[in-house]
Amino acid sequence: MASLQGEAKVHTFMIMITLSVMKAIQRFFGNLEEGLTSRNLIFTAVPDTLQETCIESSNSYFCISKRKFYFLKKEELLSLSLILLNGFSIQRVNIFISASHKEYSDFTMGSISAANADFCFDLFRVLKPSHTNANILYSPLNILSALAMVYLGAKGNTASQMEKVLNFDEVTGLKSHLVKKCGDPEDIHFKFKQLLSEINVPNANYTLRIANRLYADKTHSILPQYLQCTKRMYQACLESVNFKTAAEEARIIINSWVENKTNGLIKDLFGPGSIGASTAMILVNAIYFKGNWSNKFEEKHTKEMPFTINQQETKPVQMMHQIGFFKIASIESEKIQILELPYANGEMSMIILLPNDISDLDQLENTIYSDKLTSWMSSTNMEERKVEVHLPQMKFVEQYSLASVLSSLGMTDLFTQLADLSGISKGRNLKVSEVIHKSYVEVNEEGTEAAASTGVTGEVTSLVPLIEFKANHPFLFFICHKKTNLILFYGRFSSP
Repeated sequence: MASLQGEAKVHTFMIMITLSVMKAIQRFFGNLEEGLTSRNLIFTAVPDTLQETCIESSNSYFCISKRKFYFLKKEELLSLSLILLNGFSIQRVNIFISASHKEYSDFTMGSISAANADFCFDLFRVLKPSHTNANILYSPLNILSALAMVYLGAKGNTASQMEKVLNFDEVTGLKSHLVKKCGDPEDIHFKFKQLLSEINVPNANYTLRIANRLYADKTHSILPQYLQCTKRMYQACLESVNFKTAAEEARIIINSWVENKTNGLIKDLFGPGSIGASTAMILVNAIYFKGNWSNKFEEKHTKEMPFTINQQETKPVQMMHQIGFFKIASIESEKIQILELPYANGEMSMIILLPNDISDLDQLENTIYSDKLTSWMSSTNMEERKVEVHLPQMKFVEQYSLASVLSSLGMTDLFTQLADLSGISKGRNLKVSEVIHKSYVEVNEEGTEAAASTGVTGEVTSLVPLIEFKANHPFLFFICHKKTNLILFYGRFSSP
């Protein structure tokens, strides 16, 4: 009896301490809800088996674990994902990159998903000025994961710059890049391995494949520990080729592998002359996705309609049409509508951000970040409604040289003689010469096919008005894998 009373006192004491901590945090942030957007807190999904470590209220969890505080709303344990293909050639080193349960909700602060999202938006803002009124398409995840394999072998200031530009310095719970041990659970590469394994799972409802490969010249010495770690963390196998005397043959071999992994969508990733005798190693990351809509559009409802490019110009498009129940939000402060079009099985979605007017697009592009996207797409805003959807068919290919873009973001040493990639090969004579990204997307009545190199159903009564979502002017979109919160594809459709 005394033992039980003792245990009760201990439990009461622990609850009092926990409540005191919660009140202190509440005073610090103003209220617990505001804490959701603070980078000083760490957020994570709470598995059922761990819920006993948390205090559970009607709509949230508060947890204390390993001297870290966790606060999260139940309806916001979300995730997102997208797709593309990255290939980079390390020439001496030359690098070329080319693109190839829970509801989803947030890009949790301090997570790789938030780092991926913010890197995505940073990249867009640098690409935007040179692509006025043009389509834009790339895979932030593939570029990020491809550069992560370079970061694995980076040292000193080169590693610090990469860490900052890729937002790895914002990912909580990581060890410093100065302390690297392959397979360490507190290492960024181990976390990438976990996320990619979540995505790269066979599924009967859609096709999503991620593949990595290293091509090294037979005469060039790549550090064994680097090869071992890239294979362990990124499943990147090594294939020896002859760049010095048979560069063209090596180019054909690599292009063939990329074409195969992207189901024939990405051809001639490396053009003639892009690989030469000075090339030491090429790392290729390829992603391919094909998914059917959960609610397919019927071809008989597709009609030619005008698409307004700007105030002076319109072009005809094949406009798909359907009426159905979808999650939609209208953000009046931002003058946008947000629509979620799920793919079969609900694990992948396309999210469309449509400005109310053409003139509102610029504001949206300049202000979007992961924390805002989380807020916009919270359950408070996104509601299941009956929606009349007009969406144009889309099919386009985009390619970018990203060295100057990454340099302008602060990744400068990597592309100069100051580069320190001594974790890949001995010596300080390696640098990245270029980062090339190529991507493809096709959206039609059946669904989406994309590649690159680098259900709750509610009833709505007839009294609820039909909401119109008419994408007949430029909009932003992304494809997401909802379990991992990672943006795989991101784009702007401006010109048919």
